[in-house]
Amino acid sequence: MVGNELCIDSCWYPPTMEWMWVAWGVTKYAPAWDGPHCFEVIENTIDFSGFLKYVDPLGSGGSPDTLPMRGVTIQMLDQDRGTSIDTLATTSTDDSGYFDFGAVNNWDDAGVAGQELFFRIFAENVAAKAVESYGGVTYYVQTATENNITSGVYDTTIVATSVQSGYFLCIDEALDGQQKWYELRPDDSLSVLLELVIAADSGYSRFDADSNCVYVNDSAITAKKAPDTFDRDVIQALFGKRIACEFSFCDSGSTAVCPVDSVVDPAYAAKEGFSRWWASVVSESPNLVNTWNNYSDSFWVNVENGEFGTAGSTDSSRLGTANALGDANEVAVAGILWDICDTIPDDYSGRDDWGIDTIPHTPDSVYDSLSISIDTVLLVFLDRGEVNGHNPKTMNEFWDAWFSSTSPGQSSRMGDVWYEHGDSAVCCETPGDINGNGTGPDIADLVYLVNYMFKSGTDLPCEVVGDVNGNEVGPDIQDLVYFVNYMFKNGPDLADCP
Repeated sequence: MVGNELCIDSCWYPPTMEWMWVAWGVTKYAPAWDGPHCFEVIENTIDFSGFLKYVDPLGSGGSPDTLPMRGVTIQMLDQDRGTSIDTLATTSTDDSGYFDFGAVNNWDDAGVAGQELFFRIFAENVAAKAVESYGGVTYYVQTATENNITSGVYDTTIVATSVQSGYFLCIDEALDGQQKWYELRPDDSLSVLLELVIAADSGYSRFDADSNCVYVNDSAITAKKAPDTFDRDVIQALFGKRIACEFSFCDSGSTAVCPVDSVVDPAYAAKEGFSRWWASVVSESPNLVNTWNNYSDSFWVNVENGEFGTAGSTDSSRLGTANALGDANEVAVAGILWDICDTIPDDYSGRDDWGIDTIPHTPDSVYDSLSISIDTVLLVFLDRGEVNGHNPKTMNEFWDAWFSSTSPGQSSRMGDVWYEHGDSAVCCETPGDINGNGTGPDIADLVYLVNYMFKSGTDLPCEVVGDVNGNEVGPDIQDLVYFVNYMFKNGPDLADCP
C-alpha cells in the first residue's frame, strides 16, 4: 500500500542494468546475494488545478483585464508515441474559472512514469458554443506539450491570448444573457444551444433564426469592421434577437437591413429595438458600446435618449433629448422600453436639441416617471397573445397588449414616454379626455383645457387629445371653441384619436 515499504531479500539489480556476479565453483557464476533491499511504495499521480482566464481589452474601466472562463470544459491529454493521444481527465470550471482534475495516474502507455502532457480548453458553456464555420467543431485552445511530467500537485493559471479570447468572450456574454433570461423567466427554457460562428468573412454580425446561429464578424482576423468579437453589447443584442425569435414576439421573419437612424417597417423596428433594450437590461446601462474603432471605447447608442454616439466618444452629456422617430425606428423603440423600466425620471425640458429629430420638452410635468419592472415588459410581450391572435409584433400591438388588462395601466405616463420618442398618437384613448382620467369628455376636461391655455395650468397628459377639431395643430383657441360647441351647443363630434 502507498506509504509502506517493500523489502526484497534477494540479489540487487542496480540502476546500471547489470547483474552483480560472484564465482561459484571453477566455471560457474551466480548473482550476488546482498539483500534485503527496501523501497517505499509511493503513488505515481499528478494533480492539476488552477484558473482559466481570457483577455477583455476594455475590462470594466476601459483598460485590458483578464476575466474567468466560466463553465467551460478543459481536458488533460497525453501525447503518446506517434500520433496517439489519450484523454486522461476532463472537468469544467466554476464561475470563478477554477478547475481541479484531482489525482490522475501518471504512468504512460509504456508503463513508464511521467506523461507527455497538454491541455485543451473548449469555447463552450451551457449557453453557447463558438465555432469557426456553421456546424463546425467547437473552437478550442491547446497548450504546448510538457514531456515527462513528474508526479506531484500543480497549481496553474492559463490565460488565452488576445486573438483566442474573442471566442471565450462571446460565449461568456451569451451566458450572461441566458442567466438574466432565466432570472426573469425561469419557466421559459431556451430550446437549443446557441451557436456562435466567429469568422472573418461573415459580412456583418447578425442572428439567423433558421439555424439559431449568431454570426460574429471577427475584425481581429481581417480589416476592422463593426462590430467585432470584443463588442459585448453587440453580442448581447444578437442574443436578444434570439429571444424575440424563439418566443415569437416582435417579428422573427423581418430581415430588413437599414441605417439605424431610419424609419422602417414597425415590425422590424420592434425586433431591433427590443434587442438593443435587452443589451441594456443585461449590462444595466443605457450606454451601449461598440469598440470597432481599434478597440477604442466608443458609444454605439444611448437607449436612454435614443441617440447615436460617434466613434471615440464617451461623453454621454453630449446626447440630446429623445429620439423622436417613433415606433418605426429601432432606437426610439429601445428608448420607449428603457424609459418604461428605468428608475430615474428624465427631465428633457432644459436640454438643447441635438441629433435625430429631437423634442426639447415633455408633454406634462412628470416626464417619464414610469418605473415598471422588466419582467412586466416581458409579460406583455410573451403572455398576452390575444392581441390580433399573436404576441405583439409591433410597438402599437405592444401598446394594445399592455392595455388589454387593467394592470399595469398608467396610460398618461405611458403616453408621455411614447410622445418623447415620437409617437404621440398612442396616448390618446378617449377623444376629449383632456385631463387623462379615463372618463369624459366632461366639464372637468373643459376646465383643465382652459387652465392649460390661459392660466399656466398643468400640461396635458396627452397633448394630441387637445386637438379636438382634428386639424393636427393646437390645442389652440379653435379647439377650445370647438369643445364648447360640442359640450353646450350640439356641435359636431370631437375628432377621433389619430
